[in-house]
Amino acid sequence: MELSKAAAPIIFPALLVAAYLWAWKRAGSGFFLLQRLLFIVGGNKSVSDKRIDNAWQKVYDFYSIRLRTGIKFSSNSNISLSIDFLDKHGIGLEQIIPIKNYFNANTCEIRDPNLKGKKIENLVMATFLLLVSTPIVLLGMPSQALLTVKETKTTFWTSGKSAYSWNVLEWKLNSEACQNEQIPPSKRDREVICDLLAQPENGYISDTILEQRIFGLTFLIFTVITLTAVYASYSKARIADEIRKRTHVPPKQLELF
Repeated sequence: MELSKAAAPIIFPALLVAAYLWAWKRAGSGFFLLQRLLFIVGGNKSVSDKRIDNAWQKVYDFYSIRLRTGIKFSSNSNISLSIDFLDKHGIGLEQIIPIKNYFNANTCEIRDPNLKGKKIENLVMATFLLLVSTPIVLLGMPSQALLTVKETKTTFWTSGKSAYSWNVLEWKLNSEACQNEQIPPSKRDREVICDLLAQPENGYISDTILEQRIFGLTFLIFTVITLTAVYASYSKARIADEIRKRTHVPPKQLELF
């Protein structure tokens, strides 16, 4: 509560800066935020001179289109030329907005997304992510803590009542087995593990299990979001490729009678 009170004075400025940076990244300008600030300081939205007012309205419309579409048009005439280009090929502005990263507004061209290369890139990325994330996600599933003895670097699983080697086929310890010194692991490992098993209600083990599950769940969410982003990226590239091909259809030859 005290932390939230202390942070309260900087929350609004931080949100304002974040909004300004987002608008600048999307529209290439902080026009609207600056306009709101100027209006608060003083100044009307319109002026009495219609000619000047119309010129200002064009500025407003220009930045409004850039902010709404995320496309870096260079001028109002560039917007008109782009719309003409899209109309000529039967393409709607709503189809270009999702693939704006492939659309060059200055030349009215759709960049080749290199679909084959994109597919290989995304497949490699998804495979690598799955290989890395799977063990981490699986780590959070068992109701046992994965611990390591500092001195010997021996890693083991434990539920608090028994302990297993990282390779469950190597050895297993419980309160009865702790009495038999002939059973592996090493003497130091046995001391640490058996001392841990002597305290079945040890909160350290339950806390470790909870941390592992939170970490595994966090990584699972991250993996799902990343894979979704990878799939969305490929889908946009595929759509861009389809639309680009429509703009490169050769004109039909005139039939001679």
